[in-house]
Amino acid sequence: MAATGVAGVLVLVLALLLGGGAPPAPVPGLESPSRIALWGGDITSYAALIAGVLAVGFAMFGERGLAGGAAAGWTALTALQVGFLAWEQHGESATATAQGQALLIQGGLAALAAFGWSLTSNRRAAAALLPVALAALVPAALAGHARAADDRLLASLSLAIHVLAAAMWVGGLFALACIAGWRAHLARYSAVAAMCAFAVALSGVVAALGNVAVGEVFTSRYGAIVALKAVILLGLVAAGWLQRRYVVARMTSGRRAFLALATFELTTMAIVMALATALTETPPPGG
Repeated sequence: MAATGVAGVLVLVLALLLGGGAPPAPVPGLESPSRIALWGGDITSYAALIAGVLAVGFAMFGERGLAGGAAAGWTALTALQVGFLAWEQHGESATATAQGQALLIQGGLAALAAFGWSLTSNRRAAAALLPVALAALVPAALAGHARAADDRLLASLSLAIHVLAAAMWVGGLFALACIAGWRAHLARYSAVAAMCAFAVALSGVVAALGNVAVGEVFTSRYGAIVALKAVILLGLVAAGWLQRRYVVARMTSGRRAFLALATFELTTMAIVMALATALTETPPPGG
């Protein structure tokens, strides 16, 4: 699974460089943010997203210890994001920006979830903290391009649905691959994943059209990343169908068959999440 994370970071860096969202080179004679702070903020943002998604996934199955550990890491990474943001602004208060305020909410909710999971020993009580973790994913997502869309309400709503459905889809699969009783949860998760995939696809289209016109998908760098995300999503849907067709439908299939498809899906999902992170820094057409 470590290789999956590395692949995601590499895709993130490549997408930022090719898409135009990479930190710019300093201009001689002008004060500019440190490129270390900018790159560090981008990579930490991706790592924090991964940690949040894992916290959601483990919470879906009542795994309080694993969910709490992921949430604690999420909290620490969010604090690091705030530090990079302050560095980027040359020590000025990070909370003066919309991004900084969103990170404070994210970190507070992640810390609350981690604290709650550390206190409870009941699986149902652990699952009850799932909405807190889901809510923590939303503020940072909405602090990006949704604020500049033509219809901010529609863009914000579609982006929130996109993020929450993706978190349950990806996080649930990762958790399922880690827990011992995966077979008992597989059929139920498969049904949830199918609904999440539909929600991700539909909300993704609506959110993307708020920032890029159909014709600009093929004529802009931002549109190219959106198109690549869409193509990869189709691959994920196909992998999910294979999972339902050959693993869920035949519950006699061994763990090896499940893990083989799950590893492919998770690697692909990590790449999609990297592209999503890159989109938050890539200027849309006309932006």
